[in-house]
Amino acid sequence: MKQICPHCATPISRRWLLLGSPGETYTCPNCKTDFQWTGKRYLVSFLAGLLGALPILLFFYFDLKGLSLLTIGLIYLGILAFDIFFVLTVPGQFRARRRA
Repeated sequence: MKQICPHCATPISRRWLLLGSPGETYTCPNCKTDFQWTGKRYLVSFLAGLLGALPILLFFYFDLKGLSLLTIGLIYLGILAFDIFFVLTVPGQFRARRRA
């Protein structure tokens, strides 16, 4: 599912979805609406961090099993690709920021 602005249907920046920090707001380039993270986004970021750390554990586990470094690298790339897909497709990660 593509993340879009609910007001004007402009795509939300993938950079902000993947690399944005909790205090960083995103402003839609088309309608100038400010967005902030929701509680669901914090959960998605936490789970993505756990998935990102999983290859380290897998490296030690599979290294003891005698798998090649290439195989371990491919497993890591698969997990990383799933991690990116997960962050970019989960809906409800942001909401319009209330203005003071």
